[in-house]
Amino acid sequence: MGFCARHSKRMCRHCERVSIAGVPNFLHISLAIANVVRAQVERLLVGLELTTQPLGIDEWHEHRQRA
Repeated sequence: MGFCARHSKRMCRHCERVSIAGVPNFLHISLAIANVVRAQVERLLVGLELTTQPLGIDEWHEHRQRA
């Protein structure tokens, strides 16, 4: 998740210095963040589907916080 935080800061810098030339880079960064988030959510869902025992309250809370 450090990836998303770092790249979100880069996107904010692009917003501070708006230019047409920066649009492709901005879009590339946003796609990269979206792909990382999508992959993380998919991994979470696969992990939840593979659980063989019911999750405890604390475990479920941790998973919701991460999501």
